[in-house]
Amino acid sequence: MASRIANYGILGSAICQEAKAAGRQMVLEVGMLGDFEFNAVAHKIDGVDLIGMNAGVFLRLASIFEALLATRHAFPELGTVESRSSVPWSKEAAILGPPGPSGAKLDRESPENYAIQIFVMLGERFIFEHEATHVRHGHVDWAQSRFGAQPFDELRMASVNQLSGLDLQTLEFDADCGGIQGVMEFIYTIPGKMGKDAPPGWAHFGDMRNLIKATSFAIYTCCQIFADATDDDPLDVILTRSHPPATFRMHCVSGQLFTVIGTHFYSHMHADLFSAVLEGISEAHMAWQEVFGGSETWHELRTRHEDRNRELLQMLQDNWATLYPSLNTLKRYGNLSPPDGLNAWPNVTYQAPQ
Repeated sequence: MASRIANYGILGSAICQEAKAAGRQMVLEVGMLGDFEFNAVAHKIDGVDLIGMNAGVFLRLASIFEALLATRHAFPELGTVESRSSVPWSKEAAILGPPGPSGAKLDRESPENYAIQIFVMLGERFIFEHEATHVRHGHVDWAQSRFGAQPFDELRMASVNQLSGLDLQTLEFDADCGGIQGVMEFIYTIPGKMGKDAPPGWAHFGDMRNLIKATSFAIYTCCQIFADATDDDPLDVILTRSHPPATFRMHCVSGQLFTVIGTHFYSHMHADLFSAVLEGISEAHMAWQEVFGGSETWHELRTRHEDRNRELLQMLQDNWATLYPSLNTLKRYGNLSPPDGLNAWPNVTYQAPQ
């Protein structure tokens, strides 16, 4: 835990340096909160920006990834799938119950068991960068200027603190895209660390394709954990909540992943890495449903709710354009661009505010 605290302290310092370079001084405190609930928070008190990660994030991510990797859907090429044994679990117990092992069967020395550490690192980094985006993109300052001190924690409902569901979902989606950007910057450093002495299961992620697949798997899992709307909720119900359905979020977030891949990797790698993103999402969805319940594939859910999801996406796009002028004056770094995931559907494109 101490190494994690130190690592996030370094990240916090980098955010301050980034803000300083953009001509916007800031004071930021980053820390681990002694709370076993699965939650994280971005806040501002007395002019000091705060990012807090609950200890429960690290403990519960490990158990949840243990449960998912014990299914035969998750990374079947890793280890021996015949030796895996998954167990049903409730999301409420996984997130709110006493932290502890999932009860799934994974051999202690198996590659899958060692790989849990990789998934936890990716998941916790996404959550941290998500919260950091609430600070860097001016979300916290925007809410505070209108409603007073407003913590952005991930388990609250939209009815709390006077923020509308539409505004919250717009800002949360922007934070998701910022989280992906941060994770991608992190994973560029991983393959070089996967030498011959890497633990069993780690060497598999020395290949960038497998690492991209693991990233989409981990982020989809985080989206499922924080989802407070289900795919079958009607639009009016979804808009009373702080987060849209996980499959909707991940479909849009994949647009950001595709953008990063398209701009940071050689063109001959694009098709393979795009495929890896989709494989990671699909396997995470199937594994999640085996453990926590459900039957439809990710593609089936997306297709069935296509019209509703397009309508919600258009609403987020329009609302982003409305919020943009205010956020742009509060941002803490040099550029504030729309979430690229808004272009995940070809027929819905972002129009820059005039």
